[in-house]
Amino acid sequence: MLQSASCSKRIHLRVGLDYDEIFSLIVEPTTIRLVLSLVVSFDWELHQLDVNNTFLNGIIHEEVCMKQPTGFVDLPHPDYVCKLSHSSMGLSRPHGPSLHASVTTYSPWDFLSPKLTPLFFLRRGANLVLLLVYVDDILLTRPNPTLIITLVSQLSTQFALKDLDAAHYFLGLELHRCKEGIHVNQHKYIHDLLHQTSLHEAKPIATPMAASTKLDATSGEVLTDPTQFRSVVGALQYVTLTRTNISFSVNKICQFLKNPTFEHWIAAKCILRYLKGTISHSLSFQPTSHSLVAFSDADWANCLVDWHSHSGVCMFLVAMY
Repeated sequence: MLQSASCSKRIHLRVGLDYDEIFSLIVEPTTIRLVLSLVVSFDWELHQLDVNNTFLNGIIHEEVCMKQPTGFVDLPHPDYVCKLSHSSMGLSRPHGPSLHASVTTYSPWDFLSPKLTPLFFLRRGANLVLLLVYVDDILLTRPNPTLIITLVSQLSTQFALKDLDAAHYFLGLELHRCKEGIHVNQHKYIHDLLHQTSLHEAKPIATPMAASTKLDATSGEVLTDPTQFRSVVGALQYVTLTRTNISFSVNKICQFLKNPTFEHWIAAKCILRYLKGTISHSLSFQPTSHSLVAFSDADWANCLVDWHSHSGVCMFLVAMY
């Protein structure tokens, strides 16, 4: 349906109106690591599902218009726009509430989920199912293999699901299961990142950042185009999902995204060179006792600009089932 472009309207997020709306279901990296730990500790199976054509599953309740797509232009009215009656590519917001509603009304039991968190869990007696959602990629784990068949069958009536069986590759994470546990790495992701930055032939170094490195917002020449620096820093943040040993270094360079300098870019390349030499390293999940262990540390007025201290916390958790 075509109509005048004058129907466009600017929408802002407002407190009490749309702050609690779900736009895309994206599970946090910490949640992924926690579930993998549970899978190993209790020897659960781990399955992966994929939702085909995710953007077509959402139902639009608002009035949304878009430009006429390339290859289809109404010549008598080239300035008209299309009024969408269904979701389209790039409009992932309607899919979130649709999938959330389907999962939380699963029969015969309802899945529970912390507010706005795409981790759904179902427990009745000895039966337990955990479901993690990242837009259109889904991980399922449970101790009872037969329970999942009913769930997948039910969801398949509303979504075009592809059962990928045992999970081996999820969101750039390579999952290798063995009798010792699960080894998770991002070999391909790091390899591609090194090629994108032309550092695939660079000389590796032993540490991601020297202990004597002192970065601040004023040292060095400001980069004329910070686009690549910001892109690399974002990619390195994702690498910390399995390479937690670079978290401190990545956090340091993340503090200078607004006005990065040449020194900050050198620090980012040092992290990449370290990853090149340790690209075969993996994050290992092994069965452990039920415990909660926490570590914390802080520097002492280490910021050269405002003399504030930086602290960090690392927690290891295996919950009782």
